[in-house]
Amino acid sequence: MEDVPQLVERSGLSADYLNVFSAYVSTVNYIKLNSELASNLISDLRACHQIKPIKRYGERFPPNKYSNVKNKSNENGIKALDWIVGRFETVLIPLLNGNVKPKDFNGLEINHLYQLAKNVIE
Repeated sequence: MEDVPQLVERSGLSADYLNVFSAYVSTVNYIKLNSELASNLISDLRACHQIKPIKRYGERFPPNKYSNVKNKSNENGIKALDWIVGRFETVLIPLLNGNVKPKDFNGLEINHLYQLAKNVIE
């Protein structure tokens, strides 16, 4: 069994998990800044999501591969992160499916969710 990478002592959660969000957050922010490239960026983001979807914490760190993934000290943090991933998907999927135009997309919520995840972990 492997150790969970980049374990943060305070939360008992992996700082590596934030990388799950980073490509999405960066691209969404760029879409808001550059409307001319928005359709290409959304296509890239859609492809990224198909290849590497956002996984819940226990899926990213399966207990059969990593030791001590979930314990009493981090179970509330894992629940919070799983909720954040669900909300992240709810906000992101309409953009990826073309149901929301880039100019109408609320990238601020994506940034807010990333900050929430960061606060839970760090």
